[in-house]
Amino acid sequence: MVSSGFLGLALHSHSGQQQFKMSEYGGTKQGLGLAEVKSTRVPVPPIDVQAQIERYAAQETRRIESAISRAEREISLLREYQTRLTADVVTGKLDVRAAAATLPDADPHYPDLTAAYAADEDGLNADLDGDDLPEESM
Repeated sequence: MVSSGFLGLALHSHSGQQQFKMSEYGGTKQGLGLAEVKSTRVPVPPIDVQAQIERYAAQETRRIESAISRAEREISLLREYQTRLTADVVTGKLDVRAAAATLPDADPHYPDLTAAYAADEDGLNADLDGDDLPEESM
């Protein structure tokens, strides 16, 4: 006896996917037929072990989805903060001259873009396509 949940996990596993890929003919075959599914080898542990595997997979999936959700929320908050901070600096609500004076020297791995910005009044049209970046930073 095979639990449908366990069977789904087994067929979506790396081993199951590899078996399906091996049945493709030169990449021109699209989809799966009944013959490929029927010939797929699936380990079938006792039903109680299948249930344990399903519970573990569901638990880990929830844990990972929760971590992803937290990370997405943090990214969203950081973007909001960045937008607000940029707006405050641009409008003059936040004076960054004192903080800028305490910044460390430029990183030698990245180009100094001061000249590019100086050539453009506002720095809005500076060439920032990455042509000047060293290979290891791209």
